[in-house]
Amino acid sequence: MAVAALDSGFAALCERALDRAAVPGAAFGVLAGGETWARGFGVARAGGQAVTPETVFRIASITKPFTATLALYLALSHALDFAEPVPAPEPDVTVRHLLAHLGGFESEAGDLARFGDGDDALTRLATELLRQRQIVPPGELWSYCNAGYWLLGWFLAQRAGSTFEDALTDWVLRPLGLSSTGFCPPEATGHDPEPVVDAYPRARRPSGGLVSNVVDLLEFARFHVEEPETAILREPVVPTTHGHYGFGFALERAGELELWGHNGTYRGFESRFLLEPERRFAFVGLANAGEAGPALDEILDEALERVLGTRRLRPPTVRVRPVELDLLAGRYVQPELDVELRPEDGGFRVEVERVDVATGEIASDPVARARPIGPRLFELEQGARGPRFDFHPESGKPRFVRFESRLAERLEAEE
Repeated sequence: MAVAALDSGFAALCERALDRAAVPGAAFGVLAGGETWARGFGVARAGGQAVTPETVFRIASITKPFTATLALYLALSHALDFAEPVPAPEPDVTVRHLLAHLGGFESEAGDLARFGDGDDALTRLATELLRQRQIVPPGELWSYCNAGYWLLGWFLAQRAGSTFEDALTDWVLRPLGLSSTGFCPPEATGHDPEPVVDAYPRARRPSGGLVSNVVDLLEFARFHVEEPETAILREPVVPTTHGHYGFGFALERAGELELWGHNGTYRGFESRFLLEPERRFAFVGLANAGEAGPALDEILDEALERVLGTRRLRPPTVRVRPVELDLLAGRYVQPELDVELRPEDGGFRVEVERVDVATGEIASDPVARARPIGPRLFELEQGARGPRFDFHPESGKPRFVRFESRLAERLEAEE
């Protein structure tokens, strides 16, 4: 296993995948056999600045493994305990719950720009989150929760005796020598599909505010696969639609491989960060286009195939009885999402409306289809790797659909 498997043919495949998806620029990196391979493609912004492995992108939710690493080292220094309670909308929420998205409350809280850019932004947000709606009791159901990481970031900053940004820099970024990783504006311009003005509220930073490049992320990956104490963050804590979630890291299996990592998506940027700790393999993909996900996944699977001999397989379609589809069908809502599921051709017709938290504008996604890949597990037919959703409880009439990894509550039809 070595990066020699990534010959010139791999770079050509990257170029073709990016061209098909109309991605302006991207950078990729692979760690294998102690060696690294890294390349840039296309342009970082209008005007022709070429992407290199040093080009800084917004990495969005890949910030969560960094926040979890900060929590780990504060815990190792006896500044906190994963089992201790955190001020939250309801009692009994712990650090562990927030790290694993088990807090049980809503993921968003509107446009966080209202909290400003001062050192008190996260504190002001945390105070408001104490009034956040509790959807389910803590620990009951996994639901991806940015708000949990905002609350966690505030709590970690209190324990570190500094701002969240200074805590992350002092405990993680500076010790690891990650000089291009931080909270400044990125060099690359996001596209969705036109160029997007980069504006990231300070209060959101613990969940997704970092910028970085391939070089730094490969070093962060090397640290995680080489340091034994980080393994606690990669323990399967709770099942998800794709595998399991640990503490800041998500698990997906491909054959015998355990692939741990995180995706990132934010206003014109898409990113992938993945580790196979047993084989000390890592993959990083950063792109400045909101529609780059399928291209990044294609390139990731090709790297897995060439270096580790395995790729992530598409699960087969299973048969679900029409009466079960009728039971699951309906309208499900979150504060920023409205999902209508209608039985069609053995699966679902999926209609989605989204609310922009900054403007309040409502937009509809193109109508999609979803196929069953388990008794109550479905995959949208969007390329080779569509998003998945499931239902809770696991039998009888559902109360929730977990769509885009977040609980949406069933809206009962009026009589």
